[in-house]
Amino acid sequence: MLGAIFRIDEVRLDDEKEMWVIKLTMCSENENELRDEFDYYRQQMGEHISLVSLGNLMGRMGEYNKAIEFFNRHLEEDPNSSASYTGLGYVARERGEMDVALEYYSKALEMDLKTLSPHHPNIATDYMSLGVSYDDKGLSDKALEYYKKALKVNLKAYGEEHAHVALVYHNMGSAYDEKQEYEMALQYYKKCLCIREKVLPKHHPDTASTHNNMGNTYDHLNDHQSALASKEKAHAIWRVFMYCVIV
Repeated sequence: MLGAIFRIDEVRLDDEKEMWVIKLTMCSENENELRDEFDYYRQQMGEHISLVSLGNLMGRMGEYNKAIEFFNRHLEEDPNSSASYTGLGYVARERGEMDVALEYYSKALEMDLKTLSPHHPNIATDYMSLGVSYDDKGLSDKALEYYKKALKVNLKAYGEEHAHVALVYHNMGSAYDEKQEYEMALQYYKKCLCIREKVLPKHHPDTASTHNNMGNTYDHLNDHQSALASKEKAHAIWRVFMYCVIV
């Protein structure tokens, strides 16, 4: 998603200051319809920059080699960094290396369970990462097992109306879609959509993704009128991002 909002102008190591410098340009920042999205992503990025946050940023922009470099540098400083293993898992999954991703995510979960409460949000992130990887391997039942664990933790940590809870519902809907249990899929997509429309910016692409998935599910149920309505809502949101440069 960040690749659709930011353009990478430069990534370099400042030897004198011993720090990484990344110059980014926000695309179409003057577009009125996108101002909420720009403000949202500024808030999500925060002010504190670390090797892990830089690795995460590079990974989500598709700069995988740079991301790996940042994560490995952080592991040299802190061999017990679960966040670095999570980041390496993300890169492996994006590259289609699912078994490698599962190894990294399992390592992150193992570390977090040793140092954090079982109800800590980071544990939910680990469960979600494992669930998505199993989903990518076509193991929907195994994926749902981890999604349900993540949901339990996130509900306790955040309550019902939170973006992290919505993401779990979305992924559960997708898993039930893969199992061809379309009514169950719709239930979870609707739960997700209800939250995303409340807590995310108006034109957030995650909301569009849920509308689109619902449209596909309605098609499977031969409810083509509802399918068309859902897909039109998705496309209306995506059109806002046509002005952004995809890196």
